[in-house]
Amino acid sequence: MGNRVYLYCTTATEIPKKGEWDIFFKNCGTEYETQYCIPLYWLIIFRESDIKISPTDRNGFSEDERAYPYLLANRQVGIARLKQFSHLIKQGLGNIRHDTYLEWISRLESESMPNIIVRTEELDWTYGEGEFEKDLRKALSHLEVMSGKSEFVASNTVKSMCGIDVNDDFCENESFVLVGSANDRSGWPARYAPPIPLSSVASQDKNPSRINWGIFTLPVAFVAAAFVNLSIDTIFGDGYYTATAWPKLLGGIGAGLAVWAMGSFLNRRIPRNGKKYTFIWLPIEYWAPVAFVFWASSFFR
Repeated sequence: MGNRVYLYCTTATEIPKKGEWDIFFKNCGTEYETQYCIPLYWLIIFRESDIKISPTDRNGFSEDERAYPYLLANRQVGIARLKQFSHLIKQGLGNIRHDTYLEWISRLESESMPNIIVRTEELDWTYGEGEFEKDLRKALSHLEVMSGKSEFVASNTVKSMCGIDVNDDFCENESFVLVGSANDRSGWPARYAPPIPLSSVASQDKNPSRINWGIFTLPVAFVAAAFVNLSIDTIFGDGYYTATAWPKLLGGIGAGLAVWAMGSFLNRRIPRNGKKYTFIWLPIEYWAPVAFVFWASSFFR
């Protein structure tokens, strides 16, 4: 398992140098681990000023000894930042994922070590030199700005840093994606239970009053054409609409526009993944050209 990232509560005030790792591990609390990213619930602990740069002579774990950015913050300060952000997690991710967030705060509060450190060396390997630090600064800057807002809206840089596809939402992701996992007997956090699919009966009961507006397609077209007929006869005299060709074009335009407006209005308001309003299997707005041709046909004869 490569490209791992680790979080510790620790007494350390910097990333260990070569030969200091045994002492580091003896003075750490629970180890949390993830891969290829820094989880959202970790990232909220830190600010851009908490980015530190490792020494080049640090561990001898690999031949790549370039300096890399890591994260270090005071534990109490980090917990305060998490609590400040709590309402945004509840608003943006929902109650179930917010419960995990509160558990995360509680676990950090139970630690006795004064600092929190995130080891990011293997994550830095996946970037070109200097690129990881650049994206990390952008992500932390965005979260800091968001902490003063009333709505959770994550930038693509934040999503990418947290291992979330830019087309996905945080509220759709598993617990370990949001907060990593504890390398202890608890196996924390628990996975979320899969959503229970609604039966077809339950789905129908949830929206029993949906009207099939498609049946009004022809009446709407007829009323619009009739309105044009009445208006023309009122202006030019009774029988003018019937006796003259050009008003038929206006009648067709009126009927087509009325059908298109009705269909467009209704089908913009349907729920996500809902079915469109149709008339004889076609969305209502598709009948606008048919209505135009039917009522304007006399003009083209």
